[in-house]
Amino acid sequence: MISNDVLKRLIESFIKVNNQMDHIQKVPINILGDVQISTRALHLLVTIGNYDNSNVTMIADRLGITKGAVSQQIKNLRRENLIKINYADGNKKEKLLSLTSKGMQVFDAHESLHQDLYAEINNNLAKLSGEQQKLILDTLNDVSGSIAKYQDQLAADHDSAEKK
Repeated sequence: MISNDVLKRLIESFIKVNNQMDHIQKVPINILGDVQISTRALHLLVTIGNYDNSNVTMIADRLGITKGAVSQQIKNLRRENLIKINYADGNKKEKLLSLTSKGMQVFDAHESLHQDLYAEINNNLAKLSGEQQKLILDTLNDVSGSIAKYQDQLAADHDSAEKK
């Protein structure tokens, strides 16, 4: 068990990073000169690019967001001709998402945009042993699982209160 002081500092650091990411997610950016896209939508596009022909559920799980949030962004990305939807063989309900050629250009531009940030993070992580890197990854996954469990409990409590 860790001390309350260390736990408090870890939570404060996590909240700070979360707030920084939340702010970034809300800021639209201009990519390729003619594509104005929110960072949230851009990260969805990047996930689709990394996991070609994934369905909505897989993308939502990877990003830790609802299927509804994915579906909402899909409409915007399709309107901009950045993604395309195919359907699974024999299942016209299952949408498989992939990038268009324009979407691939945005994907590549995003990678270039973050090259310096990723290099700095890589340099920081390279100072750690493989075991320490794995510990960080496992801890972040555990924290993510704890937050998901907490969100589920809040939603269940809310649903229960509404039924009364």
